[in-house]
Amino acid sequence: MKSIFFAVAMLLFGIAGCEKRPHSGEQPPQDDVSGIRLSYDLKQTRSAKRGVSFNFQFTEDVALLGKGVSWSYNWGPAQTGASIIESMEAHNMSFYPMAWNGSFSDSRIREWKRSHPETEYILAFNEPNLTDQANMTPQAAAEHWPRLVALAKELDMKLIAPAMNYGTLTNYHDPIKWLDEFFSIVSIEDVDGIAIHCYMASPAAFKSYVQRFYKYDLPIWLTEFCAWEESVGDAKAQARFMSQTLGYLESDPNVAGYAWFIPRGSADENTYPYYALLTKRQPLSLTSLGTLYVNYSSFDKSSYYAPEEVIPAESFRECNASATATESGWEPYVQLQPTTDVTGILEIADMFGNQWVEYGLYSPDGTERALWVRYTAPSDAILTFTLGDQIVRHAFPATGDGNWRTERVYITPAKGNSVMRVGVMAGRVNINWLSLR
Repeated sequence: MKSIFFAVAMLLFGIAGCEKRPHSGEQPPQDDVSGIRLSYDLKQTRSAKRGVSFNFQFTEDVALLGKGVSWSYNWGPAQTGASIIESMEAHNMSFYPMAWNGSFSDSRIREWKRSHPETEYILAFNEPNLTDQANMTPQAAAEHWPRLVALAKELDMKLIAPAMNYGTLTNYHDPIKWLDEFFSIVSIEDVDGIAIHCYMASPAAFKSYVQRFYKYDLPIWLTEFCAWEESVGDAKAQARFMSQTLGYLESDPNVAGYAWFIPRGSADENTYPYYALLTKRQPLSLTSLGTLYVNYSSFDKSSYYAPEEVIPAESFRECNASATATESGWEPYVQLQPTTDVTGILEIADMFGNQWVEYGLYSPDGTERALWVRYTAPSDAILTFTLGDQIVRHAFPATGDGNWRTERVYITPAKGNSVMRVGVMAGRVNINWLSLR
């Protein structure tokens, strides 16, 4: 059957790279990567959107998260601990103070701003429509609002509106109702963003909820989120949720920032709701979920990979999430997970038809080169490689579950910088890395 598959593929699609081409020098076997420099140059810049809702206790935690996390808040007016603050400064991680309710401390926020003049935002009241949180009607919140507005103006800081969730306060279960009444009393002109929380486990419902707040025509700050419904049956389900929602959040231009709840809490990585990004025991390290959160693509479009460099599969600059980010409905896109290969960090998992990713390439001369693709596939697959008008279709033979193989595809990138789109025409594949040789 396999020989028939490849014969039909070559006849129908003119698949490139199935035959071995004569090149100068001795060619290593297809599955031999011993000659490839497998040093990973993670060129993507850190996502400016990605944050955590967490009160740091250990400097190690800042170092572990700092590679992929740009900001944090802890529901209070300041980050405490001189060593923690020093570590955050070393990792260029911003802290944003919060006025948790009407009893916020003007002086502590002033003190933080004075010692950290680069601090840009003040976050307002935390879940005022929940009786066990700020517990404030729109009218009660509006009474304290002028003092917070005056503080933000005094300190030249941007003010983010109260963080809303579905609530328990009588008559204010719907966060939109609370906000509409609030903005009928105070001026929406005084805020620079809308803060929301979401704990839905369905990516489609999650996206629909975020888009409810488009109506205010302000940047959206998702300051708490993870999947916390009973349908999250294990750590893998939480990881699938994270992988899908991160792509959407990075792609939606209406989302200015998001913060995972919570890097370390009462539950560990193997206990419901499986939200932990950091281990609870020494030596402190990232959990599998933390590895995913820190290393997920930032959709950075400024990085290009030259010949001999390894392109980590997770360093895509675009994926099909971008095409539907602001539309209604949900379209699944590429899933990422910690790799099972001998090298690498994350891998694209179970990429299938209609899904695609894009990478930036740099070619010094515009000549044909071999693109090495490190993959595993449960059955035969066909991938497409699109560079401008050039479309190369290539058959990837099955490797069996968990077996990794390196396949060569011959492409001709344009001289200088170009973009390559990788898609799946048939079958499913996992990809760990690519490299122009």
